[in-house]
Amino acid sequence: MTVAKRPGSTLLLSLLVLSTVLIVSVSVSEVARTEILIGRSTDHTSIATYAAESALEEGAYQARKNPDSTVLQLQGTTRTLSNGASFTRQADNKTGQLSLARLPKDAAVGFDLYDPDTGLASGKESIRVVVDSCAGNEVIELGFTAWDPATGSFNPNFQKFRYSCPAGSGYQILNNDIISSRTYRLYVRSLTANVGSLRVWACSSNDGAGVCDMPGRLNLTVTGEFNRSRRVLGLDMPRLPAVSGIYSYTVFTECQIIKDPNDPNPPC
Repeated sequence: MTVAKRPGSTLLLSLLVLSTVLIVSVSVSEVARTEILIGRSTDHTSIATYAAESALEEGAYQARKNPDSTVLQLQGTTRTLSNGASFTRQADNKTGQLSLARLPKDAAVGFDLYDPDTGLASGKESIRVVVDSCAGNEVIELGFTAWDPATGSFNPNFQKFRYSCPAGSGYQILNNDIISSRTYRLYVRSLTANVGSLRVWACSSNDGAGVCDMPGRLNLTVTGEFNRSRRVLGLDMPRLPAVSGIYSYTVFTECQIIKDPNDPNPPC
């Protein structure tokens, strides 16, 4: 006996097969589309990052090349690059505390003390350093010397003060040997051991009180954009560092650096 197939059953089976094929095709297409979008977004983010980095480099170069550059000349800059990316740069005088997450043994961090917009003295009478935690074997050196931001010249003979940090937290160093009518170049150095986080302020009163901040530093914030991708980068830098480029460090030595191989023992 022959059983005839119902036309409706064949049509239903065909629809199920076509639906399955369609679902698989759509799923594969969606996966491929997502991968393409992710790859494109990564490329766009990279371009936006490069635009922001370029703006930071340019702002740092302007601040270093032209010491008279003010915050108003550096901020609010918007530019579209040849590849279609753009950036917007903002600048402000960073007058908060100078925070160091870590100060390794023998490392020194230099900073300047002056009014960054006028180049004049900042009216500070004392330096306050707070070390968040000490093991008891740390010796911290604070040094400073008179400095002329207009010419970038300073006396290489730094006044040096050394402080032993007792075991515990919140150790405070207070030095009131600076004069409010002068501009200074300063440094903080660890002599015997690694030091954890510490903070530095310059204060308007001899007792480490009054208005306490750290002038002489510049903060740049840049937003780079390409299509719908956006990256924000920031840079905190001395207005007039001793070393060119975006790096902030200074070499200090007890004796003169040897530059002449015929004179290996320069006087201290």
